Amino acid sequence: MGIQVQKVRVENFRSLKKVEVELSNLTLLVGANNAGKTSFLKAMNLALGVEKRGVNRDDLFIDKTGKTISEVNGNIQDKITVDVKIIPFENGTRTDEFDEKWQTEFGLFVQNEGDQGFFAYRFQYVFEKGKDEAKPDWFTINNWDNPNINEESDKLTVSLKNISLYFIDAQRDIQDDLKNRTSYFGRLATQIEYEPEALKALESSLATLNEDAVENAVVLKHLKDLLKELNTPLQSGGKGIEITPLPKKIRDLHKSMKIHFQDGNSEVFGLEYHGMGTRSWASMLTFKAFVGWENSKQSTFHSLLALEEPEAHLHPNAQRHLYSQLSTTAGQKIISTHSPYIAAQAGLEEIRYFCKNEDETVVKGLDLSGLEPNEVQRVRREVMISKGEILFSKAVVLFEGSTEEQSVPVFAKKHWGKEPFELGVTFIGCGGNNYKGFLKILKSLDIPWFVFSDYDKPQVINGVKNALATIGINEDKISTFKNVVLLGESFEHYLFTDGYTEQMKETLIEFKTPIYENDHHRSKAEQAFAADVVRIRGLSADELKDEPEFKNKKYKTSLSPIFTRIISGLSDGRDIPNKIKDLFKEIDKKIKIQHADNSPENKTQP
Repeated sequence: MGIQVQKVRVENFRSLKKVEVELSNLTLLVGANNAGKTSFLKAMNLALGVEKRGVNRDDLFIDKTGKTISEVNGNIQDKITVDVKIIPFENGTRTDEFDEKWQTEFGLFVQNEGDQGFFAYRFQYVFEKGKDEAKPDWFTINNWDNPNINEESDKLTVSLKNISLYFIDAQRDIQDDLKNRTSYFGRLATQIEYEPEALKALESSLATLNEDAVENAVVLKHLKDLLKELNTPLQSGGKGIEITPLPKKIRDLHKSMKIHFQDGNSEVFGLEYHGMGTRSWASMLTFKAFVGWENSKQSTFHSLLALEEPEAHLHPNAQRHLYSQLSTTAGQKIISTHSPYIAAQAGLEEIRYFCKNEDETVVKGLDLSGLEPNEVQRVRREVMISKGEILFSKAVVLFEGSTEEQSVPVFAKKHWGKEPFELGVTFIGCGGNNYKGFLKILKSLDIPWFVFSDYDKPQVINGVKNALATIGINEDKISTFKNVVLLGESFEHYLFTDGYTEQMKETLIEFKTPIYENDHHRSKAEQAFAADVVRIRGLSADELKDEPEFKNKKYKTSLSPIFTRIISGLSDGRDIPNKIKDLFKEIDKKIKIQHADNSPENKTQP
């Protein structure tokens, strides 16, 4: 590779008041909608893009009061700046010095930090007072951590033509590319070249094919004969009319070029007859071909791909496969995505999480410090691959098992009046007491988290304590955290404690209601079942807990949908168990959810 763009710092652009993002060969930008991912890609495009775009005052950062930085502080000019730091890089490792070609490229602007060289520059737009548009300027950065720019002496005078960023937005379509001379397909197609003799032979063949196509098509011959009448009024004196169903000159091949694709054993169709997923994917592959071609022609060339939502129009399996294709594309890749399937394929060190802190974007990487190598692998396997949706959540609730996974989201819909995922709330069963990896990721990305645990058995208690200790919450502090709800007993037994004994009786009766095979069987079964109903209704709460169905794990997933439906159908404020209701209220406060019933206790601003 020779070089790598190591860091990019953006200030005062859209939601990016000030962010610094460290890049790798492939960097994945994840997070909820409107978190600033696309703004970051577009900021990079300002400083590095092949197709640079201008900016206006609408692109400036606006704070929560609706003011720009200059409006808050009258002594400061409105500026948009993008700082880029480039390091020597070879075979996946930073080297101390740039090779001879890149050293020549950057010249005297190469700086040192310790024994290692770097090249850094600032791309800047300055808005004069009263003007909506600004002109760009470039400066060298001598100290990355303290970039005090002298606009007179630090002018950047080297060319950056061999470092090219290509921005591809989510609205890509190979059919549009085929018609566009400036698309990556068009740029390749217009570079078609042949040896003179081969060119002459090909164009002779095209002329023959055009003549044969017209002469053997009655309608085309008829049309040609009529169009010959153009010669009479125009008196052009030339050869007259030609109809060429095929290109006449090789240089015009790209104008009528099509791509055909056969899916399985179907007929071969042009891509215009295929779905948007195939066409979008094909468009990205033409970019891969273009960059590979450009790399082959230049010894000093570094490409970057800024790609927005590669998963658009693709089904999950295709999204998984897409990552491997992108990872083998030449140059650096900076990709924004909302796909947990793509995120699951990435290395944990490649992920950058974008989120909003009130009015500005914050960017974080995954902090896996304190985890052993086997624990990191476990995080990748049990968190990223199977539960990657946590990266796109506003809040995550963790619990042990399937009972809670079936019940709590139902109660949540009752509380909020809509599905939890509509609010960005994700419920995740950790498969026992495997909280550690989930909490480590959620804490490092500052995603609000909640633990709802039975906390009733030694292995579960120790699992919760150890996981919370990993993120700095020691045992003596657990009780002070309202986002940690500990039942101290199984979920089912807690429902007895919370006063739902009668509903649990109804649950058991419904569960044990027999299915009759025939009338003879019905008569005997009804008598036995009627007696059992009487017995169940007469049980105390403690006696009911000892029923096999409430003691044996194998019944848990069958019982939970029943008692959840029965309890959630109650009135008088008893449709959600108290500790679950308390959990939801804490989520309301944390992510500012407006409660569906507008009750005073839940009125928070969205």
